[in-house]
Amino acid sequence: MGLRITQSMLFRNTLWNIQKNSRRLSILQEMLASGRKINRPSDDPTGLLRLMPLEVDINKLARNKENISLTKEILGSGTGALQDASSLIIDARTIALQGANGTLSQSDRRSLAQKIDQILSQMLAIGNTKRAGRYIFSGAKTNTAPFSLVTQNGITWVRYNGDGNVIKVEVGPGIEAETNIPGDQIFLSRNRGETEYEGITGAKAGSGTDSGVGIDILQVRHLSTTLSGSTHGITVAATSSSSDTLLGAGHTVTVGPGYRISIDGGDPVTFQQGATDVEVTAPNGGVVHLDLSNWDGQSTTFTLNSSFKLSIDGTDWTEIDVTSTIPENVQLVDSVTGYVTNVDPTDITLAGDEVVTYSGTFDVFTTLITLRDVLNNKYNLSKSRQTNLLKNLIGEVDNAHEMILSGLRELGGRMERMELVKGRVEDMEISMKDVLGDVRDIDLADVIMKLTQQETLFQTSLAVGSRVIQPSLLNFLK
Repeated sequence: MGLRITQSMLFRNTLWNIQKNSRRLSILQEMLASGRKINRPSDDPTGLLRLMPLEVDINKLARNKENISLTKEILGSGTGALQDASSLIIDARTIALQGANGTLSQSDRRSLAQKIDQILSQMLAIGNTKRAGRYIFSGAKTNTAPFSLVTQNGITWVRYNGDGNVIKVEVGPGIEAETNIPGDQIFLSRNRGETEYEGITGAKAGSGTDSGVGIDILQVRHLSTTLSGSTHGITVAATSSSSDTLLGAGHTVTVGPGYRISIDGGDPVTFQQGATDVEVTAPNGGVVHLDLSNWDGQSTTFTLNSSFKLSIDGTDWTEIDVTSTIPENVQLVDSVTGYVTNVDPTDITLAGDEVVTYSGTFDVFTTLITLRDVLNNKYNLSKSRQTNLLKNLIGEVDNAHEMILSGLRELGGRMERMELVKGRVEDMEISMKDVLGDVRDIDLADVIMKLTQQETLFQTSLAVGSRVIQPSLLNFLK
């Protein structure tokens, strides 16, 4: 039996073809409007599997570019701050050179000290530089001001409140960049060396590790004088405890004819019979006061020992009894800062104030504070000692400047690396976008041509359909 083609079958078949051509036309129109081959997973499941990882990688590269820009901004802020710091330390060096001129009066040096104090304040502000409300020299503690100026009992120092952590961000596939340098590595950088003594009293560096920074004043004071041997009535004068400056054990006192007395072979002093206070000076400049009122007139030689005490802060004292074994190392602790200074007192022979220099500890802030204090003559030094100390500080200013320049070189090197990484990331992004375009984007000319063909085909299917599907009810009834 033959298959009868009904009007209903023709209608359904024609409608299906029209809808199929319409869908194809719609797809091409959507592709042309979006510029993409794949607008939904069903368009190309295989292509979608390639597309998704590419989009993820491209998004990561976009974030890397943002991180590179952020890192460059932070490094730029740090570079600008350190350039300003470099200019300030150069100004401080100029002032130090002026201050080291031995012809300046103390009033002139106090004026220079005021300028250094202003530089110190500006340097502190640079150390506390912010970017976008966050401190750039605080390590990872970006909400905490890294540096604060502390003054206690006349001692000034700068405290670091940040930490030593470095903030890192990803700037490329498998590449991390450090965005900061903790401020203590620049402004408080120290490389401790040997502790040096001025050479006034005979004190030497002890065997322990010191923790002091910059300079300190070792105070050596006479404690008591004792005589041993054949003194023939000679005793210590009443003014000895407050006026003697000769210290140490085993000094030789010689009394001879003509009422002459000397110590350690120094120039003899002539005295009057019955003298109660004779000042005798040793070759090293140390002074001893003796009472010769009870001298029996016989020539004699005896031994003089002077015990003493030491302090690094003028508050806590350590006594040294020279009549017993003198220790080779004494630890002196600053009661304000807690810093420890180890002193070898075995060769101390003279009372006085000794400048102690902790070499390698002159960071940026310590150098400025020390320079200011020396210009103000905080330590009550003679003009010549003050001038010599200022000359020595010029080298420390240069060392402090080198720390700042080292930070600048480090930040500059990071900026250069960021430019290289940026170029690499941009190249990778371009390459991935090209691959992405091949998978996702249309060939515009090809789609337009196919769209034109599909429009013609759709119009043709409509025309054919209008002939197959008769609109008249009479035609359906035939």
